[in-house]
Amino acid sequence: MMIPYPSPRKSSGGGNSGPVRVRKRYFPIGTGGATFVAHTESAVTSKAALIAEIQAIDPTIPATAIGQEFLAIGGGGNGGVGVGATGGLGGGTKFVEIMLSEVSDGDIAIEIGAGASAGSPAPGAGAATSVIDGSTEICAASGGFGGVAEGQTPTADEVYSLAVSNNADYPNPMSTGSFFGGPASASGSGCGGRLPTSTEMWPDPMGMGVFYQSGGTACNAEPWRVYGGFGSGAAGSPCDDTVFRSCGGGGASNSSGDGGDGGDGGGGGGAGGDGFLGGAGGNGRLRRRPFAWESVA
Repeated sequence: MMIPYPSPRKSSGGGNSGPVRVRKRYFPIGTGGATFVAHTESAVTSKAALIAEIQAIDPTIPATAIGQEFLAIGGGGNGGVGVGATGGLGGGTKFVEIMLSEVSDGDIAIEIGAGASAGSPAPGAGAATSVIDGSTEICAASGGFGGVAEGQTPTADEVYSLAVSNNADYPNPMSTGSFFGGPASASGSGCGGRLPTSTEMWPDPMGMGVFYQSGGTACNAEPWRVYGGFGSGAAGSPCDDTVFRSCGGGGASNSSGDGGDGGDGGGGGGAGGDGFLGGAGGNGRLRRRPFAWESVA
């Protein structure tokens, strides 16, 4: 019977050659020896610069073994305005791993998506965060869509459906789960808090009258979370730029003032009261983590 691929055999010297094992090696290129860099502003780099960054640490590593992990977080949407308005959706997230041998020799542009400004009327979408090789998109995360008032077109459900079609990474803003109107995200940014209508009687397990207005918590995978605003109009917490997958929390809504701003890292802004402003969305992030594949004896 033919064997399609070589199987482990003893070498001519009598030793067991065995399968070749490889591992992914990371490098201390960031602040405090972190293995990644967090970009908060747009920048331009190149394939040559990314290779040189690693070969400056270990010149024996061939360029063909070097790659990059990218985590893009889009800017957050602003909050809606008025009774029944939803908060802004958090920016989407996108993770991509690529070998630098697949990248061209030209410029690589890193664009950081801004959060939507506080404004009335909403919706206002956050901008996308992207990594572009010449004219080729390597990695991109869409900005979050803005919150909408009750009866406004598009409706909150339509905004959510549109967000999902753009690979959004957050739950339905109309959810009545554990974070009402500003639900938590398992792997992305937090949504802004929603304002209830006069006929909505949502449970208030915290006994403080504002639980349903709280902004959503955000992903922070190692292993704690970033929290949204809780008190009326409170801002969401910003992402933790020392944690690779951290995103921003959503701002809380405010029935008698401006909604809370979303935390940087894509948090959605909270809804604002009639005559006020919805909170601004948090700015996006791009984190990149270089690696090299190497064999293990």
